[in-house]
Amino acid sequence: NEWSDIRVLDKTLFELIDYLTSNIMLPLGGILIAVFTGWIVKQSLLSDETLMSQTAFKVWIGLVKYAVPGAIFVVMLSVIGVF
Repeated sequence: NEWSDIRVLDKTLFELIDYLTSNIMLPLGGILIAVFTGWIVKQSLLSDETLMSQTAFKVWIGLVKYAVPGAIFVVMLSVIGVF
């Protein structure tokens, strides 16, 4: 293959695309879904769809708004080698 000799950041093109997809784009998509669900979608719609008690829903929405994006971000940084 003519592309097998091309290296970017000491990775072949396929390895680079695989790394970017699994370590950057998937966690970023998870963060964006959590932010969209927690901050943009109306809570009345979510409450109707989840079929939870009010107390459980409040805990769940708090986790989706604050804990989930932060946790995914920390895991993403850990996977890419920041810490």
